[in-house]
Amino acid sequence: MDIERALADLEQDIAKLKRDFDRFLAGAEKVSPERERDRVLAEIKQLNSMTMQNSGQRFLFQSLMTRFYSYNELWNRLLRAKEEGIAAAAASAAAALHRPQHMDAANAMRVDAWVLGSTKDAAPVGELYQKFLDVRSETGETTQKVSEKAFHQLVLAQYQQLSNKYGTDRIEFKVAVKDGKVQLKAKPLGTK
Repeated sequence: MDIERALADLEQDIAKLKRDFDRFLAGAEKVSPERERDRVLAEIKQLNSMTMQNSGQRFLFQSLMTRFYSYNELWNRLLRAKEEGIAAAAASAAAALHRPQHMDAANAMRVDAWVLGSTKDAAPVGELYQKFLDVRSETGETTQKVSEKAFHQLVLAQYQQLSNKYGTDRIEFKVAVKDGKVQLKAKPLGTK
């Protein structure tokens, strides 16, 4: 099995599953996409049993796996709330999809931060990519020029460069808006 192809398929399947769950939870579909969720979980288990020699592949797989489990936990909470008929719980769980934002008063810019570290605690790069696109869209910048694959490669390259240069395995990535321009900033945290 070609690992690159399997990772690309997994990424597409997770995105499709998210859309399917969003449609179901919004009431557009009558049946929960449980069968598709089980299939994606089986894909993850199969990929997890494979040996990945390339650190970029391991990093991408870890981010996809983290993204799936985050969504899965959210879907379970939303399904439980829907079954119990608790609208307030559903609304608060839906709000968990969004990262908290804060203002950096010194630079008067909005900041959303993710910390990437060892594969054990790596935040999903896909979530960072989606936030990057969302913020670009909010500010009126085009989102068509930035492919997810290129974004993943950029983040991985910055991660490896800063990790080697500063001797740390924890790098904070921020999606920031300054003077109306969206920026991706990376900063080393601590030491190995």
